[in-house]
Amino acid sequence: MNKQALDLTMVTHDDALSLHISGTEFYQPVESAEFLALQDMAALDVASESPTVYRAEYLAYACWMRPNAG
Repeated sequence: MNKQALDLTMVTHDDALSLHISGTEFYQPVESAEFLALQDMAALDVASESPTVYRAEYLAYACWMRPNAG
């Protein structure tokens, strides 16, 4: 018997946005138009990235543009 706490997450499964119960094989495709409108954001690994700018590129730019402290 698994005593792991259950968590509900939203993941991409079979190329569709789905609800997933952690620790199980349960996936339920999302049908809500409000959530489906956010599906592109689900494809991002981290929130600080965008489809056009990788976060390391932004960090390098921010460091380059920062005036010297000394």
